[in-house]
Amino acid sequence: MRRMVISCLVMAACGRGAPTLSIPKNPAQVAAVAEPRLASCARRTTGPLPERLSSGRQGSAVALAQLGEHLLAYVADADDRSIHTVAIDEHRELVRTRVDGAPRQLLVLGDGRIVVTLSDGSTIEVLEPGADPAAPLAPLCSREVPAEPWGLAISPDDSKLVVTSSWGSALTVFDGSTLAPKRVVPLPREPRAVLVDDDGIAFVSHLIGARMSVVDLAKTDAEPISVDLSVHKASPRSQVKDMLALRTGSQGYALAK
Repeated sequence: MRRMVISCLVMAACGRGAPTLSIPKNPAQVAAVAEPRLASCARRTTGPLPERLSSGRQGSAVALAQLGEHLLAYVADADDRSIHTVAIDEHRELVRTRVDGAPRQLLVLGDGRIVVTLSDGSTIEVLEPGADPAAPLAPLCSREVPAEPWGLAISPDDSKLVVTSSWGSALTVFDGSTLAPKRVVPLPREPRAVLVDDDGIAFVSHLIGARMSVVDLAKTDAEPISVDLSVHKASPRSQVKDMLALRTGSQGYALAK
């Protein structure tokens, strides 16, 4: 008898069928369940914000912006998990904004919003300065990317934002305005710095391997091209055999347009 009671409990009360799941029949409802809506990255303030300098289309640990006659610097502090707002003309820090990770690179968008890569996780964050530059930056949204996001760049027409992921070995392409994800391009190991030229071509440097990856952002199905950057030794003290070997190790990954 005791065994029968236990069996009935396990089978959800003898005689009752298994519970049924309510599955929406409307395809739109199914899509909504499968793909949760992304949080909006739109601006929330209506007044003027600090403006990006015309050359500031590539991410860096320091991003500059102009507010009237004053020059501001946003500084990524990975050790303190903070972004410092500094008044360059006044030689002083205005405010420190805490973020949910270790900030690696910053980029000011065309409308004043700030994108930051948080390299100890798998997200980028979008923040907004207020009318008062001495107020902390306000978080707007975050976006998922492959692990260890690092470099940032935006296309000349502001239509595409690209993010490199060092550990995740990828380049993620976002809409430059809404920050909606467009695609993820697999890359060789340790991609770091990235810039986008006037033709919409993304150039990506790598920490190792003496190579550069080239991605045509206009061609969604195009494979990245790898450019060999290895060189021969040229020291006058090098032996002949050493000078014939290619040097593939590299710790430099900065890019300049």
